[in-house]
Amino acid sequence: MKFPTNLLKIIIVSFHKIQPKITYILINKVITYLNTKTTSSKRSKISSRLYYFLNRLLGNYKYYSPDTLLVKIISKKMTSLKEIKYFDIGGEEGLYFDLLNKNIRDIQEAYLFELDEINYKILKYKYKSFDNVKVVNTGFSTRNQKVKIYSKFPGSQEYEIHDPDKEFLSPYEQMVSFERLDEYYLKNLHEKKIDYLNINNKEESLEILLSGESVLKNFKIITFTIKQILGDENTNLDKCINLLNSNNFELFKFSELGLLEIDIKNKLKPIKNNFYFKFVAIQR
Repeated sequence: MKFPTNLLKIIIVSFHKIQPKITYILINKVITYLNTKTTSSKRSKISSRLYYFLNRLLGNYKYYSPDTLLVKIISKKMTSLKEIKYFDIGGEEGLYFDLLNKNIRDIQEAYLFELDEINYKILKYKYKSFDNVKVVNTGFSTRNQKVKIYSKFPGSQEYEIHDPDKEFLSPYEQMVSFERLDEYYLKNLHEKKIDYLNINNKEESLEILLSGESVLKNFKIITFTIKQILGDENTNLDKCINLLNSNNFELFKFSELGLLEIDIKNKLKPIKNNFYFKFVAIQR
């Protein structure tokens, strides 16, 4: 079974070298189809087997989670860099920093930004002995403000910002601070290059990127998540892609196959699937 598997892998890679656009479209269609079949019906055994065979074929099955695979891919792109500086917005419990720290031993400075007070205290305690880690209790937005947020419980990764015209059912509330990313950067980093900026899935990526638009040139790699909105799910994604493209970034969709380049010129849409709605921007 090993020989035919490797042969099929060589054929796919070779075809991608010759016809990258056609391969891109085919991969999108195959993954979307298999993912739909796999997630919509537990009885579709053939689709499920083919879906996981594709994972094994391309070497992704051995990783226990998409986060682990993504960090491994990003780490490989930073192997030539020294004294790495890392921003983690929405640090939660330090998942991404821990994964990055396993793959890269030369992280000079890590800034973990966490809005929620409980998670902030967890991070402070967890990394109190790390001289290279700074934990900051703030969020980022297009304007500096202190607002009330609502969540289901202390430490929840999901929250809603106070709206006087809306009734909130979430029982836990707290006052939090937002500031602009560009102002924080200019005040604290003094034109230093940031090798990797990770925006976690509970954060509003578009707001954060817009708040730091004037300093995006100082970031080498950015990973971000776009929340899907029913009826208008691609608006924020298109805005993020246009913003980053205009700031000289290449855009990729992260999938079971690794990084798939978004063909902006030909307007090829990235994969729509339920695997992992994470995107990667790399400075050209």
